[in-house]
Amino acid sequence: MEDIIGYLDETQSQLTFAAENGQHARRLERRSDELATNILESLSDQQHSVLTAAMSQVEQLLRAPMITFGIDPPSTPDARWCFDQYFAELNSGSMGALIRS
Repeated sequence: MEDIIGYLDETQSQLTFAAENGQHARRLERRSDELATNILESLSDQQHSVLTAAMSQVEQLLRAPMITFGIDPPSTPDARWCFDQYFAELNSGSMGALIRS
């Protein structure tokens, strides 16, 4: 019985800690959002444009390593998806102008 009570006390402590941690995390998130808003609102239009361009470049640089190229057998789901997309585009007529030129 003592084992069960000990387990329940430990579980209750963990739940209390998790709830307090969640409240703390939400408070930090709200304060972080407020700070970011204040910083962004203080930027000039030119500074905002420069920041936006820099953020876009960082995003591209972070995504680049995630892109891989390889050859899959035509029967794999990924290859089938590529074929489906390719033929759907051909059938849509949007490629017709390119093919005729």
